[in-house]
Amino acid sequence: MAVWAAILAWWRARQRKIDVATLWPQCLAGANDIDHALLAFTVHAFNDPAWLALGEEELRYQLALLGAAATEQRQRLAGHGVG
Repeated sequence: MAVWAAILAWWRARQRKIDVATLWPQCLAGANDIDHALLAFTVHAFNDPAWLALGEEELRYQLALLGAAATEQRQRLAGHGVG
C-alpha cells in the first residue's frame, strides 16, 4: 500500500508541474492582467485532484507564489521597457 501512495504522490506532483509549465503561461497570455490569470488557474486547481491533494492551506500558498512570481517578472520586464 505504501508503494501505491508513493506512486500516486509522484504522479500528482508531476501533474502539478505540468500545469505550472503549460497551463499557467496560457492563463497569463490569455488574461488582461495577473489577477484574472490567477483566477482562471485557481478555478482549475480547485477542481483538480492533483492540486486538492495538497490541502487547502498549501494550495492557497502555492497559488499566492504563482501570482507573486508573475507580478515580479512583469515588474522586471517593465523596468527594461518590455511589456
